[in-house]
Amino acid sequence: MSSRSERFIKERKEYWDKISSIILKIKKKGYKNLTDSEIIEFPNLYRKISTDSEIAKTLKLSPDTIEFLDRLVLHAHNTLYCVKKRKTEEIFSFIFIDFPKVFIKNIHSILAIFLLFLGTCIITFFYTYYNPDFIKEILPEYFINMLKESYKQGVERNVNENIYMASYYIYNNVSIAFTSFILGLTFGIGTILTIIYNGLVIGGIAGVIVTSGYGYNFFNFVIAHSAFELLGITLTAGAGLSIGFSLIKPEEERRGKILAKKAKEIMPILITGAFFITIAAFIEGFISASVIDIKIKIAIFIFSLIFIFGLSYKIFFVKIKRKIFK
Repeated sequence: MSSRSERFIKERKEYWDKISSIILKIKKKGYKNLTDSEIIEFPNLYRKISTDSEIAKTLKLSPDTIEFLDRLVLHAHNTLYCVKKRKTEEIFSFIFIDFPKVFIKNIHSILAIFLLFLGTCIITFFYTYYNPDFIKEILPEYFINMLKESYKQGVERNVNENIYMASYYIYNNVSIAFTSFILGLTFGIGTILTIIYNGLVIGGIAGVIVTSGYGYNFFNFVIAHSAFELLGITLTAGAGLSIGFSLIKPEEERRGKILAKKAKEIMPILITGAFFITIAAFIEGFISASVIDIKIKIAIFIFSLIFIFGLSYKIFFVKIKRKIFK
């Protein structure tokens, strides 16, 4: 006849083995190695073995059984509460879980900014191309002449100038992006006006430079950093517009509470946008104005697009299958 300890172990061995397996997986490769069901089960199993440990002591089961359960509870506790996520796991979680969820939830605002910004640039470019004097309605004449002279010669700088300009581009681009984000507090109106104005400026400058016959130099300068810069500004401004939309029609909650919740929600979009803006500024500072062959700059642009579309594929096709957007 089996002892009371043997019966106790037999009744519970299946889920003891289960939690032992989960602990081993986490120690080897971290939480990302767990399935969705294992992530859900782990805390519940921990509570069950903690109860088993107390029951074993109350029933005065064999010392081996009590010692085994004490060790198992200790390992489970340390794994559940004391083991920090690895940095790579945190990055993985941010890129493939946090950011995609928030992006999909706010995609209408981001898409609206993208179309508005790009559309304004394209329309203004062609209008200025055929009506060069239009640029004077946007920028002062001395600044226009300075730009023409700059692109006439071609933009080339030494190392110290590159460092200075990279810092300037980071400051300038981040200022534009975060201004458009903060102005979301004006129910999105400030964000929209900021994006339209910058679209007018960029499109107008491109149009007048190309009309002046310096299109190659302009293209040579902007092509390398343009993809990441456009993406970064679109994300940050889209986050601002999303805040604006959330304030237009509040439900039962007060606007202050809605604002706090929305700001916390869209933080992954803001961080990602700032990352791409910073990368674009470094490219603009050290590569765009250099004497590097234009073919290399075009290759950087193509690589940027491949990176963006590749990341999009990973996020929106692979992860949708795992139903992360529920």
